[in-house]
Amino acid sequence: MLYVELGAEGNARHLQYAPYLDYRPLKTDEPKIEAILLRPECAWISRDLEQNAQSHAVANVVPEHLTEVRSRKLELIAKTEVAVKDRLTKEITYWDHRAQELKYQEQAGRPNARLNSDEARKRADALQGRLEKRMEELKLERQISALPPVILGGFLVVPMGLLAAMTGHSMPKAASSVTGQGPLAERASKKLRNDALLYTSYAGTLLKMELDRVPLWRGDDVSIQQLQEDYARYLYLPRLRQSEVLFGAIRDGLGLLTWSQDSFAYADSFDEALGRYRGLRCGQIVNVSRDNSSGLLVKPEIALKQREAETKSAANSPAKADGKGGIPPEEQKPSQTGGVPGPRELPKPRRYHGSVDLDPARVGRDAGRVADEVIAHLAGLVGTSVRVTLEIQADVPNGAPDNVVRTVTENSRTLKFLSYGFEDE
Repeated sequence: MLYVELGAEGNARHLQYAPYLDYRPLKTDEPKIEAILLRPECAWISRDLEQNAQSHAVANVVPEHLTEVRSRKLELIAKTEVAVKDRLTKEITYWDHRAQELKYQEQAGRPNARLNSDEARKRADALQGRLEKRMEELKLERQISALPPVILGGFLVVPMGLLAAMTGHSMPKAASSVTGQGPLAERASKKLRNDALLYTSYAGTLLKMELDRVPLWRGDDVSIQQLQEDYARYLYLPRLRQSEVLFGAIRDGLGLLTWSQDSFAYADSFDEALGRYRGLRCGQIVNVSRDNSSGLLVKPEIALKQREAETKSAANSPAKADGKGGIPPEEQKPSQTGGVPGPRELPKPRRYHGSVDLDPARVGRDAGRVADEVIAHLAGLVGTSVRVTLEIQADVPNGAPDNVVRTVTENSRTLKFLSYGFEDE
């Protein structure tokens, strides 16, 4: 159901779904609709309004709605076509191959007592017919068109100021209406989401805006646990549905390529003695969660300053074994000419290992970043042998359906997994 709002100036606009949730019906002690319509403010209301609303819907609302529905529907149809074609093609291939095998057995005088080649061929042909029929049905579903809009009804929105003028009462204090059907908590939650007062998802850039606006920084950084307390305590901050929404915003901000302008950096802790952040990570995804929320968010300019200083120090300074430069005295041995040699070169590491958790919904993105930022550097070393193993673990509380078990098992075998399988416990 779509809604069109008509104003006294003759302008029309498309409203979002269920705008009546923001209004209430007239009370018994307020003027009747007949008295309201006799007011000069309502002189513009006539029988032509219905035609005007329908004309606006035909010209603007329906095409917009059709575009939205068509794009969503075509995307779903495309996915369905791929899934149907993949599944039925595999079954057709199987039964074709099976029919050929049975035919060879029959020619060799070893017929199968339960199934013959003709029956296997019929099954393949039947599946082929199903595939063609389903593809034709999906082709017809792509032909999406809109019917002429039908006006089901309308309602008059009366300003509170007009009612106050007619009754001689003062303007009542505005209140947020949560009328509608369903439990009060659900209606209030829906109302807050529609008014952008309750966030079920939150962007890292919006979190950075609040950090700078309030501000929420405690000096050059702020702990994630402190942010949790702030968002739970202060009413002037956006309401988040749960703490996981905040963690998602932090993960989103840490993974931005434009983190130095739009978000923040991450550090494990701050070393007061050395005046530097430990475990500083800039523009890297960090698995921040309820179980891993002890870190700090660092201002991007502070993180850049430390990273540049450490990069410059590492480029200009030789390896320091005693923390002050050079080799400890006990490791300096006289040379054959009687002098003391310079600092010995420290042995270079010969092996690297690492593990990382990837976001299941963005495996391609995360794996690509690991490949570009870690594997590529290692593989570029002459004589280096790099081995990458992908480990997948999935807990399915309600149990995996048979079709998923079959598909995943078959794909694992096709992709030559070294080990795979489902377990009951």
